[in-house]
Amino acid sequence: LGQSFGGFVAQRYLARHPAHPARVVLSSTSHHLGLERKVAAFTRLGGPEAGAAARTFWAAPSPATWGPYKQHCMHVYNPTPADPDTRLRTVYNEDILFASASGEQQTMQLLPGLAKVQCPVLVMAGALDPVTPLEDAQEIAAAIPAPWARLAVFERAGHGVWRDLPDEALATLRAFVAG
Repeated sequence: LGQSFGGFVAQRYLARHPAHPARVVLSSTSHHLGLERKVAAFTRLGGPEAGAAARTFWAAPSPATWGPYKQHCMHVYNPTPADPDTRLRTVYNEDILFASASGEQQTMQLLPGLAKVQCPVLVMAGALDPVTPLEDAQEIAAAIPAPWARLAVFERAGHGVWRDLPDEALATLRAFVAG
């Protein structure tokens, strides 16, 4: 299961070993930076300040752009408010975030590697996810040859669908794994 950044890793693994895994779950992830989609989604869900902060951060990730992004964007990742204790337990390795987001993520395009997939892949997406918009998940699923891809869209969920709809998300995961 690759969630968000972990989905980049899982897509790279699929490209290198397309028939190796028994099953793969790509959750709330993308195949490219998709800056304009991100900006549009953050603007729609969080207003112009969120859109501007998203554009500034994803175009030039740094400590200076991270502060406004955290302030204006993080709270719109999910429609269900996060438990404050969860936020306190979350540790970001900002050096890795800045290095990845300002490096490979600026130009990455993972769709070509998905054309070789030869195992079942569940693509889980929240329709209200601003950082990895639904269109990205749809493109990922479309890039995987039949009969391997299954797209599960959760209409009232954001980034990491289990955060908003845990029962539905876990039922979908269980059914896929039991497949």
